[in-house]
Amino acid sequence: QVCSVEQPPERLLARVAMALALPSFGCSSSTRSGPVRQVQIQEQPWRRRVAAARSSTAAASRLALALAASGGLAVTARCGLRSPARRRCGETKRRSVKSPVTIEKRDESELNKYKIVFSAEDADEWQKAKVVAVEPGSAGTLLSVEVEASREFVNLGRAYRTAGQRAQLRFGAEAEVEKLPVASAPLGLSQNTGQLWRLKGDIYAGQTKKEVETASLRHTVEVLRSPASPEVAVGDEVDFGPYTDEGINLRPVLARFMTPALAIFCDGSPAAVCSLRAALEAEDSSGELQVRERSIAMLFSGPSDGLPEPLTAWLSAAQEKFGLAVSEVGVDFEESWQKSAQPALQRLQELGENAGALVIGEPAFVEKAAERLKAEGVANIAMSTSIHPLATVVAPEQI
Repeated sequence: QVCSVEQPPERLLARVAMALALPSFGCSSSTRSGPVRQVQIQEQPWRRRVAAARSSTAAASRLALALAASGGLAVTARCGLRSPARRRCGETKRRSVKSPVTIEKRDESELNKYKIVFSAEDADEWQKAKVVAVEPGSAGTLLSVEVEASREFVNLGRAYRTAGQRAQLRFGAEAEVEKLPVASAPLGLSQNTGQLWRLKGDIYAGQTKKEVETASLRHTVEVLRSPASPEVAVGDEVDFGPYTDEGINLRPVLARFMTPALAIFCDGSPAAVCSLRAALEAEDSSGELQVRERSIAMLFSGPSDGLPEPLTAWLSAAQEKFGLAVSEVGVDFEESWQKSAQPALQRLQELGENAGALVIGEPAFVEKAAERLKAEGVANIAMSTSIHPLATVVAPEQI
């Protein structure tokens, strides 16, 4: 469609031809002697634009002849479906040339401001601790030591994270370092919620920003010391160092969906009982076995004479505390294997229940028990002799 303008018929014919050939444009017409008149041609529907785009070269030639015959009509058109911009005839687009950008190298001290720093990275590895309880026994003495466990003061690489780690203590300034088995579970993440939240740099809902104040978290750790060591009294101060960076590799039996049934074997030695207690008691941590949520769990522990009273009482109450289907404490491995363990594993295999095993004890005991388990088709076995290195905390230089 073309707006009505008083023009000669040949000019209107030329403009109609132009409108059919071009999708959208604005044009100006002028004669050599007459005034300039603006004619706006409305945009065609998209179907007509597609048909117009397919016009032949012959139509364009006829249009040029019609324009020449109209007495020197000059038509300027700009076609485009995306944001058409009107430009005068003969005008060229100018582009500015930008000068090259010079990037200055930033000072190293300024870049270090953005380096990731882990909590308590520069904290002392050794700290003062206090003995709060002593439980003697012929096989060893159980010491309860109160020590700082906050992540704001203790670096993750030196903390207690999984069963099997040893605590390093020094009883006196000139005394040698003793690596003692730990009988208590690692500290759960929920107990360090406030400290971790402050380290994250966040605040609770509805809380206003204020100056950060660190908070101490005292945690009681139970360690087993040799009976031949010098006596220690309640209230004594000791030097508590970093935990060892190796623990029991519990990965084969951590996932409940892979091993819904769990059989636990312990030779009854003092160090093995400590690791067993730490593994079963762990909650809300990376080494949590979730024994209560298993479809079936069984405990077979060998004779353990001379243990301190807290460890003996814990073994006796383990079945009720963890909901164990079978609990045989103080029974020799060969006897418990033939009487209870082997028939139970065979029955689980018949029912299609995938079972895993945790074996804790001396190397000879672990090797013998692992061979029996593999013969019964148990593939997922976590052994105390399989040490998992824990010193894998990312260093700032590796980021």
